[in-house]
Amino acid sequence: METTMNHFTPAPCFYLFNQEAAIVYPKLSGEFVNQSLKNIMGIVDHLLVSNPESLFLFDPASCNNQCHLFSLINAQLLSHAMTQQQQQQSDIKAEIPDKKFIYLSFFLSHAFLANSKLCEQVARKALQTMKSNEPTKQFCMFIKDPEGKSVRAARNAINVLFADHMKTVLSKREDPLFKELALLAHEPKLTSCEDNGPILYTLPKFAGVAYFVDAIFKEEISVQFKVKVVTKEGNGLLCHTVHHFPSVPVIVFEMVATDQTLSYKDFEEIAKKCPSFSQRNINQSKRHKNSDSCGFCTTRQINVEGYRERFQSIFERSNEMLLALGADFVLQRQKSFEGFFTNTVKYPLLTALFKESRDNIQKFCLSMDKPLSLSVLHAQPDSASFAAEDALIMDATFETHSKKRGLVLI
Repeated sequence: METTMNHFTPAPCFYLFNQEAAIVYPKLSGEFVNQSLKNIMGIVDHLLVSNPESLFLFDPASCNNQCHLFSLINAQLLSHAMTQQQQQQSDIKAEIPDKKFIYLSFFLSHAFLANSKLCEQVARKALQTMKSNEPTKQFCMFIKDPEGKSVRAARNAINVLFADHMKTVLSKREDPLFKELALLAHEPKLTSCEDNGPILYTLPKFAGVAYFVDAIFKEEISVQFKVKVVTKEGNGLLCHTVHHFPSVPVIVFEMVATDQTLSYKDFEEIAKKCPSFSQRNINQSKRHKNSDSCGFCTTRQINVEGYRERFQSIFERSNEMLLALGADFVLQRQKSFEGFFTNTVKYPLLTALFKESRDNIQKFCLSMDKPLSLSVLHAQPDSASFAAEDALIMDATFETHSKKRGLVLI
C-alpha cells in the first residue's frame, strides 16, 4: 500500500510530527514506524477522495478550544481536494492550509480517542476497499496507539502548525480589523491548558470567530446550524442552513437550546453521564446504565415550532450570533483573554466589536450559564449529504455513525 502523497522529502514521522521515529516511538524500529505512518496517510488520502461521508472523523481533539477554526481549515483543504479531483484545476480564493492538518486530525479524531478500536475498524475497511493486503497485528496495534504516543506527538505538531498558520493568514490582510487580529495572534501569552494537559497555543475564541465569519463568505463554505432542544417535557431537533454553497464540505455547528429549567452548563453535566452521547465520559462507571433514560437521551419528543420562530431572527443574523457566542466563551471560559478586548489603545476595533457582541449575549439569549439559552456544543466538518439529514453527531456514539455511513466492516 502506497500513499498518494509524494511531495514530502523527510521520513513520514519527521514530516508529520517534526521528530524522528526513535524519539516518538523508542521501542519500535524506525523502518516499521515510517512505513506504518506512510500507510496511514494512504488510508487518509483514500478516505478523502472516495469516502466524503468520513469527513466527520477529521475533527481533532486539539485541547485548545479551536474546533471552529480546525473545522474551517479542514473544510478549506477538503474543498480544495475535491476541486482538484473533479476539475483537475483549482480556482483558489485563499491560501490552502498545509495538508498535514488533515493527517494530524486523523490521529486526533474525537471518534478514535473515544474508541481506539474504531480507528482499526475504519482502517481495515479502507484497506479492503483499496484492495491492499490484510493489515498485520503489529500495524493494528500501532494504529490503536495504546500508549498515546501518536496522539501526544500529533497534538504538539498540530498546535505548532496551527499557531504558524493563524499568524500567517491573519498577517496577509491589510484592512484595519485584520491588522489587529494579526497583532493579537502574535501576543506572547496566548496559551491554554485543559485537565493538566500540555500548554498549547490558543487564539481567543472571539478573535477566531471574527476571522471565521469573514472566511466562510470569502471562500464560499457552507454552514449549517443543528439545534438539540432540551426541555423537561422532552427533546426536539431543528436545523437551519445560513450559508449554502455547492461545496462538498459543510461546517456543522451542533447547538443546544434549553428551557427555563436548565442552562447549557447544566446540559453538559447531564450529557456527559449519558452512554448515547458521542462525547460521553470515557469512564464507564460515571455513565448511567444503557437501560436508563435521562434528559439527554429521552425519547419524548416535543413540538419545536415555538423555538424555530424564536431563533429564526437570530439565525438570520448568524454573524452577530457567532460573535456573541465567541464573546460569551471568552467571558465564561477564557477569562484571562478578556483584557485583550478592553484595550482601547492597542485593539480599538476589536474592543468595540467585543462590546457590541457582549451586549448581544443577553439580547439573543446566548449565555451558557443561564436558562432559556442557545449555545454551541461543537463544530465539525461533514459531507453535504449527511449534513442535510435531520440527525446529530452528538446523539449517538461514533461507532453507530461509522456503521451507518458504511465506514467499518459489519
